[in-house]
Formats: sequence, C-alpha cells, structure tokens
Amino acid sequence: METVIDFINQLSWDFVVPLTITVAGIVCFVVIFNRENKRVNKHRKDIQQQIVNEEFAKKLANKYKGNEVNNP
Repeated sequence: METVIDFINQLSWDFVVPLTITVAGIVCFVVIFNRENKRVNKHRKDIQQQIVNEEFAKKLANKYKGNEVNNP
C-alpha cells in the first residue's frame, strides 16, 4: 500500500513544476493579449475612418482629373 501512495505522491510532484509553468504561461498570455487588444481597439475606429477618407479623396481626385473608371 505504501508503494502505491509513494508512487502517487512522486507522480504528482513530477507534474507540479511543469503544470505551474504552463498555468503561469497561459495566464500571462491572456493578460498580455487582453491589454494589447484594448490598446489596438482604442485606435481602430480612427484608423478605419482615415482609410475611408483617403479612398474617397482618391476617388474624387480621379473623377475630376478625368481618370474615372466605371466599375459596377
């Protein structure tokens, strides 16, 4: 009976360090991912509006230069 208990104890301690490292890595990844996602989302709307404005300005410039292409 003692050998079974010793085996279970040894087996559990062999997994403690790798399990701790794995859990810490996953928690670290989630924290960093959420922080960066918030930072990117803060600027996303402004960047999308800037892209739309630039494309509209190019379309107007091409229209008045006579380079307008009729795309369906």
